[in-house]
Amino acid sequence: MFFIRHGQSTFNEGFDTTGLDPQTPDAPLSSLGVKQVEASATKLVGKAINAIISSPYTRALQTASIIARAIKAPIIVEPLVGERRLYSCDIGTHAAQLIAAWPDVDFSRLPEDSEWWMPFHEKGSDVARRVQAFRDEWAWQKQADRTLVVSHWYFINAATGAFADNAEVVEVR
Repeated sequence: MFFIRHGQSTFNEGFDTTGLDPQTPDAPLSSLGVKQVEASATKLVGKAINAIISSPYTRALQTASIIARAIKAPIIVEPLVGERRLYSCDIGTHAAQLIAAWPDVDFSRLPEDSEWWMPFHEKGSDVARRVQAFRDEWAWQKQADRTLVVSHWYFINAATGAFADNAEVVEVR
């Protein structure tokens, strides 16, 4: 299984500059983030990835979409791989709006009438439970080794132990 952290978001851009939360709910990719993901996508071509599981956050869906175009793989949204709720960027976009914005993405695991993001600040133990639930749900899949998970720093760290930079790919065997 492959994991990739989304590219730099507008939240990352502002927070890295000031150290303050720039108040950007469901922050999209920055222009640098798009470039980072495009570079990573070229490295994934030829890796025999046949499915992309993406967090429902806009920055992750943008990352997944760029990669999907490059490797010709379908995208399945999985809320379990979403961000740890800590900052303004961790407030998501309503499911119906996401479904309308990405009509070719499989949102069947995300209830259309839901506010799917965490309503509270998650502890590390909460993220660990989500990682285990994800493993329980997806690890049995025959093609797990050919799957790319587009997620966030905290989830990837809890799942793999890696300290992934924006648009960094982590391979787990």
